[in-house]
Amino acid sequence: MKIDFDKYKPRLKELLKRYHVDLSISPTHCFNKGGHKHGDANPSLQIFDDSFKCHGCGIHGDIYDAVGILEGITRQKAQYEFVEKLFGGGVSVQPVEQQFNKEGRGKEEAKFQPDAGVCKKLEEYLRKNKAAPEMIKRFLDDRAQATTNYGISEYPSDVEKYIVEQLMYWPGLAEVRKDFGNDNLKKIGVPLVNPNTGYSLWDHSGVVMRLGAGYKLHYYETRYCKSCKKRKGCEKKPVAANPQNPYCRACEKRNTKCGRTFPMPDTIDAGKPVIIVEGEMNALSCRAIGIENLFAAGGAYGLTGPVVKQHLMEAPEIIIFFDADGAGRKAAGLEPFDGDDERKTNIPQIIQKTGYAGKIRIAELPPASETGYTDQDGLIIAGRRDVVLKAVEEAKEYKGASAPERKTAKRTEGTFWKAYESISIERLKDL
Repeated sequence: MKIDFDKYKPRLKELLKRYHVDLSISPTHCFNKGGHKHGDANPSLQIFDDSFKCHGCGIHGDIYDAVGILEGITRQKAQYEFVEKLFGGGVSVQPVEQQFNKEGRGKEEAKFQPDAGVCKKLEEYLRKNKAAPEMIKRFLDDRAQATTNYGISEYPSDVEKYIVEQLMYWPGLAEVRKDFGNDNLKKIGVPLVNPNTGYSLWDHSGVVMRLGAGYKLHYYETRYCKSCKKRKGCEKKPVAANPQNPYCRACEKRNTKCGRTFPMPDTIDAGKPVIIVEGEMNALSCRAIGIENLFAAGGAYGLTGPVVKQHLMEAPEIIIFFDADGAGRKAAGLEPFDGDDERKTNIPQIIQKTGYAGKIRIAELPPASETGYTDQDGLIIAGRRDVVLKAVEEAKEYKGASAPERKTAKRTEGTFWKAYESISIERLKDL
């Protein structure tokens, strides 16, 4: 039977209300908690009648995409069935109510701290898995092929060797739970099975990387082709869709509870210049080619004022080394913001506002029109590590404008009574 995906699209707002998304303001706080490590303090999510878009983390789509993010359901048919149960008269499915603090993060999530001892035991357990080397290499091969549009089948051997040592293999929740136990998984924030859906965000096997706090699961899966207009399987013949791979592949990423990228992959040497890139795989690839004291921020705006104050105030120099796409260049201060951009403050300005006294430099990648790639990982896979190393060597000091001053209400000087000149004396006497 053909599924009518258009049937429930107009009910997006009803779905989001059930997850306690505040629809009274626009933009509102984003529901993609894993995409805002700093909390969506400046609301960035726009919600329309049948679609949504976050200008902070970039998520967008319809009611089914929202279900995929909120419930971790990646199969199209399963997303539809979940919505059908909510609105189609089937079994009632109620999301768990959660209170949020002023940063838009769940109160329970904000205070959660993973158990360090259990984390160590988990890593030891995962590294003993005999399938780990093969499965991690398979993931990296998938990534190399997807990044280069199937032009290159694998990472350079020296880069691959380094990254394999940094990653761990996750055989799937069912197997780990059997060996490791639910209680231990709870202590490190691994999401267990949602009783309403029967799914866990970590059901799938994949590779795990250690973050600045917590862990992130990566895995590739078959998806509908993005070039197809309708939400169903690729309408082209498989070979026509992709001669090298009969499926449309996409990488899924899932954090543990309260997982935060910065600073990964290890600890900061505050006595040396610190280099900041956007993504975790960019950080690992750059480390593999010998760039030291380099860390992933967890996105173009993962480096916030509080993060700088906590980790970077003593560093003699901070080098911002972001992607060559529009978002990365604007965040790095290489391009001005557009009139319709939600953000108006770039990362160098955020650093300046903390009172950081060191030097801020910007490393600039060439445009993708010249190299074919927008980030360090893609360039390194393609054998262009020279471009990456040159960008760091030629990083230039930030000379842009400081952050715009916030407008504050004008205060009236004078006596107490003059300070309330807009209110009558008689009214004040009645207070």
